[in-house]
Amino acid sequence: MLKQLHSLEKNQSINETRPGENGELGRGHRQKYRRILSESETSEEYESVNKQVAAKNINRIRARSFLQQYQQEKVKIGPNTSITADQFAHIKWTEPKKATKDLLIAVFGRETISTHCYTGKSSNAFKNKAAKLQLDSLKVSDIISYIKTKFSTEPSVIKKAISEKCADEFKLSKRRHSNCV
Repeated sequence: MLKQLHSLEKNQSINETRPGENGELGRGHRQKYRRILSESETSEEYESVNKQVAAKNINRIRARSFLQQYQQEKVKIGPNTSITADQFAHIKWTEPKKATKDLLIAVFGRETISTHCYTGKSSNAFKNKAAKLQLDSLKVSDIISYIKTKFSTEPSVIKKAISEKCADEFKLSKRRHSNCV
């Protein structure tokens, strides 16, 4: 009881020192209310409030677990390839080249794309350089067939987009490493 009285006096002294006693608290401020227990109130009222809070917390936990499950849920692109639903949701399906490049990153990752190429052969322009490793052919064929059926486009367009993405990621990785050193 003494604690309640002390907190009430403290709140009154704080309110007296704050500007805007006529109801205006200023921008971004709101009046704070403290609930003071009275002897007539029962613990049943508090139990009902606690149950409501517990129900809200349970709903939050369920929502988080749903999101985690959604992120872990797999979307099959082909018989050999699947990505998470979250990765699939971030792919831009506006045009086949863009979708192919986004799908490549989702399946292989930037680091793998920068160190590999579509064919695994040395370049005609740079024959003295060593050939890069070839991307997993099963996964690449799954990507090609998926994009081909979704956009009804030629496989040559998709293959060219894959080669471009590998070259672009290689250039970006060289830039990143030169900036770090």
